Amino acid sequence: SEEIPEQNLANRVAAYWGTSKRKITVDMNMAVPPAVTPRNTISLDGTICHPISISYNYRDDVATLTFLEI
Repeated sequence: SEEIPEQNLANRVAAYWGTSKRKITVDMNMAVPPAVTPRNTISLDGTICHPISISYNYRDDVATLTFLEI
């Protein structure tokens, strides 16, 4: 018997969110602009993360990056 595609997706989402995930927000000095794009994955404290938000405050020279555990 084949699984319904919607049920397959629901099962994968439930499995992913079955454990808590870390959300990490980092403020960086723009003197050295971060070379992070949405296609990157990085490791912070041994946690593999994907950038979900990158914002810039040009007045204060600060980049705020938000990462979510994969």
